Amino acid sequence: MNKIKKIFTIIYISIFAGAALFSTGVGTSSLELTGSVGPRLLLDVTQTLGATPGVYTSIPLDDGDILMDESGIGVNVGDWSVSSNTDVDLLLRVSYDTFQTTVEGDLYSIPYIINNGTSWVDSGDEFVDLVRVNGSYRESENSGSIYLKRVDNDTYPPSVDYVTSITFSLESE
Repeated sequence: MNKIKKIFTIIYISIFAGAALFSTGVGTSSLELTGSVGPRLLLDVTQTLGATPGVYTSIPLDDGDILMDESGIGVNVGDWSVSSNTDVDLLLRVSYDTFQTTVEGDLYSIPYIINNGTSWVDSGDEFVDLVRVNGSYRESENSGSIYLKRVDNDTYPPSVDYVTSITFSLESE
């Protein structure tokens, strides 16, 4: 039997690594988005990079919790939540690429993996199992944080222009 999937919306997040590969400095980051997927179907993603949403700060890519050898699940870069009163089964999927920039004509890519707070999530996979109780997806059961962690220890050239994109899609089956 063929299952038909309908994508309600896509929330697109761009993260600029700003002072990436520098120990100090100010660059740009962007993780401030709220998305609506129709009447009473909401997906919300908010920035936690920097002290205040909308204030441009950076993620150091060569220092701290984002490094592969550091313990923990990485750097908290945002929070997510889903709320809906639908009776259909919803699936939250995430897709992402590497941090990339061009330095002196050469393209550099820094790979990372996303963690949903409890497990590692590959690009294209389901981000979390959404919980429906009595025909509703409540924000209290369907929310959490987004973490990034590098998957290598390679050295990359310094740049304030490393950028990546994370896309969340809310689908029904």
